[in-house]
Amino acid sequence: TWSQVSGIWPDFEDQQGDVSLTVTLKPYPQATARTKGPYTLSSGANRKHFLMQGRVAAFEFSGSAAPTLMRIGKPVLDVVPTGQQ
Repeated sequence: TWSQVSGIWPDFEDQQGDVSLTVTLKPYPQATARTKGPYTLSSGANRKHFLMQGRVAAFEFSGSAAPTLMRIGKPVLDVVPTGQQ
C-alpha cells in the first residue's frame, strides 16, 4: 500500500547547526529511486513539513557542524496510507 509522508519531528541531542534530510522513495524495492530534498532541519525546530508518496522510503541525515557527534533519537513521521495498491 502506498503511503503519504507529510512531515517529520526530528529528535536530535547536541545539535549544532543545521542537519540536512534527504529522502529516497520507491514504489517497490527493485524500482528506480526518486530523491526528495535535501530538507533543512534547523536546530531547535519542532517539525519540518513536506509532502511525498511511496511504498519504500530511506532517510539520510547529514550535516557538517561541530561537534561531529550528535545523538539521533527516534524521529517521528507523519505517515498516512493512501489506499493505492
